[in-house]
Amino acid sequence: MATKHFMVQRVRTTLSHVWFYFWSLMTDQCKRMCVLASLYARLTYCTEDDLEALKALNTDFKLSRDVHALRFLILIAPWIWRNVLPLERINSAQQESYIARLVRKTPCWLLYGTPEARQNDIRRLFMYCVYSKAAAA
Repeated sequence: MATKHFMVQRVRTTLSHVWFYFWSLMTDQCKRMCVLASLYARLTYCTEDDLEALKALNTDFKLSRDVHALRFLILIAPWIWRNVLPLERINSAQQESYIARLVRKTPCWLLYGTPEARQNDIRRLFMYCVYSKAAAA
C-alpha cells in the first residue's frame, strides 16, 4: 500500500513540475490573458457560452486574436479564483483593498510584468465588471 501511495505522490510531483515548466515558457501576454479572462468570469459569473460578453472583453482588453481562446479560461476560473468574494459583496469603500487582495491572490504561475502593471490591469478589469453589472441592471 505504501508503494502505491509513493507512486501516486511521485506522479503528482512530476505533473506539477511539468505544469510549472510549461507555464514558465508562456509569454507575459498569455499570462495576462489567463488572469484577466478567468478573473472576469469569476467576478461576473460569465460562462464559456456567453460569446458576446467575451467578445466585448477581448475587444476592450486586447487579450487574444480569437475570442474562442478565452473559453477554456472561463471553464477553469472557479478553480483559479476559488477564494474570491463575489463582486456584489464589495462596496465602494472596499474597492482598493479588494483590488490589492486580488493582486496578492494571483497564482504564482500566472504572474506577469510588474506588480504595478498587474494591479492596473486588475483595477481596470474590476471597474469594467462594475460598469458591466450596472449597465445590465
